[in-house]
Amino acid sequence: MQLSNRSPMTLPDERYRSIMQAKRLLEELCSPTLTPKVAAGIRDRARGALRHYPSEYELKQLESFAPHIIQQQMEPLYKMIKQHEMAESVAKDYAAEGLIKQHSTAARKINLDDPNWEPHT
Repeated sequence: MQLSNRSPMTLPDERYRSIMQAKRLLEELCSPTLTPKVAAGIRDRARGALRHYPSEYELKQLESFAPHIIQQQMEPLYKMIKQHEMAESVAKDYAAEGLIKQHSTAARKINLDDPNWEPHT
């Protein structure tokens, strides 16, 4: 399902974690002791991707220039507000696309007419 006008669904700290997890995965793929059944060609591709992968220092630099894109750790209150904004945006996207009526699970969770509706995060 593709929504038009879709809002980003990833918070800056989630993006940071994802980048670091991808790096660990690539490092594991390079190690024959950790991943003995991985083909040599895959190891070579992982090694090539790691060659230009951003270091933690570079990620910190990026964080200082663009905290709205990447952050190692978000302020808890700010994160809660951003999660709420994302949930509201998704609800509006679903409503605009008419998907709430099509998907009963989403319809139970998202009720734009209810002033007490709270997103589940």
